[in-house]
Formats: sequence, structure tokens, C-alpha cells
Amino acid sequence: MIYNSIIFLIYRDRGYLIYALFMFTQALYHLSVTGFLNELFFAEIPSIGKYSPYVAAAISISAFIYFTQVYLNTKKLTPIYHRLLSILMLLVILTNIWGYFFRLDIANSLMLLEGIVMNSLAFFAAIQAMRKNYLPARYFLIASVLAFAAYAVFVMVKFELLPNVFISRYAFQIAIALQSLLYAIGLADRMRVILKELAEKKLEKARLEKEQQIKLKKILEEQNEALEVKVKERTTEIRAANSQLEEQYSLLETEKHKSESLLLNILPAQIAQELKDKGSSDAQLINQVTVLFTDFKGFTAMSESMAPKDLVRDLHQCFSAFDKICEAHNIEKIKTIGDAYMAAGGLPSTEAHQVSEMLLAALEMRDFVEQGKKLKEEEGLPFFELRIGIHTGPVIAGIVGIKKFQYDIWGDTVNTASRMESNGAVGKINISQSTYELLKEDARFSFEARGKIHAKGKGDIDMYFVDRAKSTTD
Repeated sequence: MIYNSIIFLIYRDRGYLIYALFMFTQALYHLSVTGFLNELFFAEIPSIGKYSPYVAAAISISAFIYFTQVYLNTKKLTPIYHRLLSILMLLVILTNIWGYFFRLDIANSLMLLEGIVMNSLAFFAAIQAMRKNYLPARYFLIASVLAFAAYAVFVMVKFELLPNVFISRYAFQIAIALQSLLYAIGLADRMRVILKELAEKKLEKARLEKEQQIKLKKILEEQNEALEVKVKERTTEIRAANSQLEEQYSLLETEKHKSESLLLNILPAQIAQELKDKGSSDAQLINQVTVLFTDFKGFTAMSESMAPKDLVRDLHQCFSAFDKICEAHNIEKIKTIGDAYMAAGGLPSTEAHQVSEMLLAALEMRDFVEQGKKLKEEEGLPFFELRIGIHTGPVIAGIVGIKKFQYDIWGDTVNTASRMESNGAVGKINISQSTYELLKEDARFSFEARGKIHAKGKGDIDMYFVDRAKSTTD
């Protein structure tokens, strides 16, 4: 009993605790039968001493029923026998109470019959468990056979069919001792089965997790082209996948990280955190933001002469490169509108070097398109020619809409940056006076004043072409 109690404390498997309880009740029963319990504790209370063997027998039978249910996992493997055993336990308790108040001799006979029924139910439950490949049940079957043999010897001795010798006199005690050993071995085998099942579940969980990760990766790759306008749809799919994992294996922290990573890929980190904390994001007025617009010359005419698949492939290649350049320079991509690309530096809060970083990024974008143009010309294929416009000023930034929302910026600064692009030239970076004032002392760049140029809806604006200084190498 003490040994199995210690095993319970180590493994926290209630089977060992119930087994220890069963051993205790068996000892209690045999102390009562032999009179030791009465002699030690109830010598001066004859009424209790007389009744103690039957109480101990009821407790012992009830403990054995509960042990059977736990050991054979009857609730799962044999639900019918599980209910029958529960009913029998209740009958044992009621029989014991009835015997105390009325006829103890009849109650004793009934409990003997209930003991036979108990072992029979346990025996057939063990057979059913064996049929379902629950191997620890074999020890229970052997123990049940010993119990039946003990009952048979008891009856045969009572009817003088066997001599009343040591073995027949103590048949019950011998059977119970052997049963106890078999149950102990069976518990160890049961623990082995439990550990094996846990290991198999862990492997299955890892396999399903891997399959789910592959599935999510495929979904993200397929939706990469239009990620900004499909945020809610993709987030819903990821949450659905996370929900499926949570229902099967409880919340998986790795999938939570993937969802957060996707949100950060769409929104600035500060805005994403605000959305997570409050469920919404307030619009902000930011005093100094550098806005960039790019556009491809003759894109509409080119789209009529190129196959749609080739056109989209080339556009995707350019915009993917622009995304990487923006990320490298800590610039926030805002959106694409057809063949136009819009980005901003200094979001969601002003950064000290955002203007120069934006210009360096613009130069890299231009160089990427120029290199692609040379390769296309050599192959005799249509090519892109890029115009870039940049302006610095205040903007209002925030999230619009409740479906397929996106982070956007508004204000005269945005319109002016767009005019810088439309009034620029192919292969050139056209900047406004305000941007020029912030960069003119930077030795890494050279500037070409264009004078005042009329911009639609803005009037005459001072504009400058900017390039790398000839002495600077990046």
C-alpha cells in the first residue's frame, strides 16, 4: 500500500492511489474477520465490533469496484459494464445499511452474492477490454479466475466436499495475495500502455502541426500578390487554422506567433500593437513625413502588347524588389495602385534620418528598374521605365474601413508627392523644395534645380532632380 502510494506521488496516476486504497480495505476487512480490529479498537463497544467486519467488507467491495473501473478504463472501453459496476457499488452500500438496522445475517449473505456478481462483472469487463487490445486486462482475467477458484473452495469446504486444511481454510487470503501481485504487475503494464499512447499522440500532434505549417505557408505564398487588400480574409483563415489546432491540441503558441507576424507584415508595429491592445487605432497628425510615388511610363500601352501573365510577373518582380528595399531602409510601404507604388518614411512616428533613407531607397529602386531595362533590351522584350517623385510634409495617418482595412495617409503632402512623380522624368528622381531643404547639406547627393514647374491643382512649384554625388559610392 505504501509502495503504490509513493508510485502515485511520482506518476500522479490515480490507478496506483486506488490500488493502495484497495489494499488498505483488504487489510481492514481481514483484521475485522480475524477479530484483531475489534480487539484493538472496539473491545468496549460490542455493537460496533460486531458490525465492523460487514462495514469493512462493504468498503472493500466498493474499493475493488472503483479499482476495476479505473484499471480497465471501463468508462471508455466497456461503458455498459461501467454502469453495472456503479449500480452494484450502490447496492453494496444500501445492503450494508439495511443489515445494520434490520437483518445482519441476510445482509451478509447478500453481500457474499454481490461479491460473486462483482467478480463476474469484472471478469466479463476484462474480456471485453482484451477484445479491444487492452493488454493489461490479461492480469485482471487471471486474478478473476483466482477469485472464482477461492469462492469454489469456500463453497466446497462449507458443504464438506473438501477437507478443512490450511490451503482450503485460507483460500481467500491466498487468492487475494496472488491477486494483489497480479494487479501490481498489471498496473505497471497499464502505465506502459499509457506512456505508449501518450508518445503516439505526441508524434501524431507533431505530424499534424507540420502539415498545418506547410498548409499555412502555401496559403501565404499564394496570396502574396494582393496581401494588402485581403488582410481580413487571410487573418480569418489563419485564425480558423489556429482554432482547429486549439480544438485538437489546445492553444499552440507557434501559430499565434505566425498570426502576429502576418499582422506586422501589413501594419507598422506601433499600429499593430494598438490594434491588439484596444481593438482599434486612432488617426494621427504627423508633422514631417517623406512620401514617395513611383510610376511606369506607358504602362497602359504596354499592357495591351504584353501577355497578362508576363505583365503581372514583371510587375510583381519590381514591386517585390521595392518591398525589400523599403524594409532595408525602415520605410513603410503604403499601397500599390495599378502600376503606381506608394511608400512613406517617418511612420508612425518621425525618425531623424527618414528623408535621406527615402532618397537612398529611391535610388536603389531606380537602379533596379534600369538594370531590368538593359536585360529586356538585349532580349528584344518590352521593358519598364520608372518615374519617381518625393515630397516631405505633414500627413494624417490611420486605418480606414472595417473590412479589408489598410493603413493609409492623407493630406496635401500626398497630393504634392504625386505631382512630383507626374512632373518628373524617366530614370529621374524628382523632389520638392521642402525635401531639398532637408537634404541640401548631405554630401552623398547632388541636386539639379529645375526652377518652378506648373503642377496640376498646385500651381508653380520649385522642383529638383537628385542623384548620387559623383564622389559617393554605395
